[in-house]
This record gives sequence, structure tokens and C-alpha cells, in this order.
Amino acid sequence: MDRLNTKTMLRRRHYNTQGGIYCVLCSHNSEEDIDHLFFTCPFATRYWNRLSVQWNLGLDFHHRLGQARQDF
Repeated sequence: MDRLNTKTMLRRRHYNTQGGIYCVLCSHNSEEDIDHLFFTCPFATRYWNRLSVQWNLGLDFHHRLGQARQDF
């Protein structure tokens, strides 16, 4: 929905992203997009685990959120 200015979205809109397009929270050289930032980044998964939240990464983004609404 392009509401959060991730580095991937900013690059698509031709903004200068200092430090490149990679996530600054991890060392995996992964593009900083919504999926990585909230679900697959080791930084994010560590905190989801502390909250005892497990995401079904096999689902697409919208279905993943829909399932979370039902589960929680």
C-alpha cells in the first residue's frame, strides 16, 4: 500500500537512499521492503519471538495479516 517509506519504495520513487537499499538492522544484505522489515529480518523476528508471535511466512502479506487478525 506504500504507506511506509521503506528503502525499496523510496528507490522506486527515485529518492536518494543514503547507505544503499539494504536493511540497516541486519547484516544479510537484504533489501529493506515491508516483508523483510517486519517479518524476515532477524531483528524483527527476535522481537516477535519475545511476544510469542509466529507468522506464517508461506502466505502473502495480506493473507498473513488476515490470519493474524483471526488468531489474535
